[in-house]
Amino acid sequence: MKILHKTVHQRIACFASGFLAIILLALSAAAQSNSPQGKQGDIWKVGYRVSVEGDFSTKPEPGKEGPTVFYHIKRIYTGTAKLSFSNKHSNPNLDAPLFKDPHAAVRIEVDDFVNSLEDPTCDEYESSESSCKGLGLDSDAMFPVPALLMIDNTDKLIKTSFPILFISPSDRSFGDVECISQNFDNPGHKPNGKPIKKELPFSSFDPPAVGGFIKDGSIQQTLDWSKLKSEGISLTWTSGVLHPDQPLIDGVPESKDQVGIVITYDITRAN
Repeated sequence: MKILHKTVHQRIACFASGFLAIILLALSAAAQSNSPQGKQGDIWKVGYRVSVEGDFSTKPEPGKEGPTVFYHIKRIYTGTAKLSFSNKHSNPNLDAPLFKDPHAAVRIEVDDFVNSLEDPTCDEYESSESSCKGLGLDSDAMFPVPALLMIDNTDKLIKTSFPILFISPSDRSFGDVECISQNFDNPGHKPNGKPIKKELPFSSFDPPAVGGFIKDGSIQQTLDWSKLKSEGISLTWTSGVLHPDQPLIDGVPESKDQVGIVITYDITRAN
């Protein structure tokens, strides 16, 4: 009986040891899945999206005249890049290899709307509406917007520079943003005068700076590998709701705290 008792304990110990080994292997695999481990010859694909959205209103201060203004802001910036290993790198040990795409593809969508309502007089009031809409597809090869990705294998960090805005050359049109303003008499929403139309370049809607995330029209960020999430074969990251460092509209403080910015991107090894 003593021999049998010992054998049972040995089997339990072996099972526990094997089970622990399986857990450690699973943890190791999970850790590796969140580790880009960049190396010479790598090609990475990246897709990213920045949304800048807000709906808010402003009213004149008590005792002062002025319209009530309703704002709708929606600006979506998306991009894709195919990043290849850069041979020109100062670190021969490749502890932090750099990957480049000199011609990232950028797409911009603008859909802004402003409605101003004056105080009524004898149940009549005036209003004005302004809308800006535009869709820009890709950047021009003659005016490249480079994407960069540095992977620090030692400190387990990635550093990004993903462009989210391209500026149209002055002598070419890339479907600039069309803005239309119109005054109305109310009730009845009757047009008062002709609409005013103008086109603005996409650079007029450049993404706002966000400390530690967006700078000079690019996603510029240093991120620890542990913040990346495995999604199939991709590693993804999504910010919380951020706010611009400064108001988007001069003189309208609400266009800072009531505008939400969300950044998301995924990186995938392509080879």
